[in-house]
Amino acid sequence: MKLDMALVRGIDKDEIKQLLCSALVDFGRNTGIGLIAGGIENEEEPETLIRLDVDLGQGYFLGIPQACFSAAVSEKREMIRKYYAKKYIETARCAVYPIIRPLAKPGYTFSPDKKIETVYETLRLNPAITDLLCVNHNMPVDQVSRLAMIIPASI
Repeated sequence: MKLDMALVRGIDKDEIKQLLCSALVDFGRNTGIGLIAGGIENEEEPETLIRLDVDLGQGYFLGIPQACFSAAVSEKREMIRKYYAKKYIETARCAVYPIIRPLAKPGYTFSPDKKIETVYETLRLNPAITDLLCVNHNMPVDQVSRLAMIIPASI
């Protein structure tokens, strides 16, 4: 389900929009429907959307839709990782088991030597995959969120 840019625009400053988005996230989780926030235009909006547990995001702030990965995208990817780390730290302060949710749900695993293009193509063809786990010798070494991969909706 796509959250219209009218809801996303300025969500970081509007409590009503945040409450509506939170309700839609709950609805999506209970019905197995993923959410993508469209029209992300500034740095504060993805931070708020990550805090609200929105699955995916797109918008010119994150990058224009492209057929392949671009080096310029790495800066935005790092920013998104920072927001997830911040959310994790905040969650860890108020939850006993903050890491269980991403590890307990079935997901897609890949080895460290897998080409990023192959992982990207898997995500593009399987929109239900929200998290990826990098596994080396049957041991998890990293977790990547779909949002961090910035999958354009137009390809």
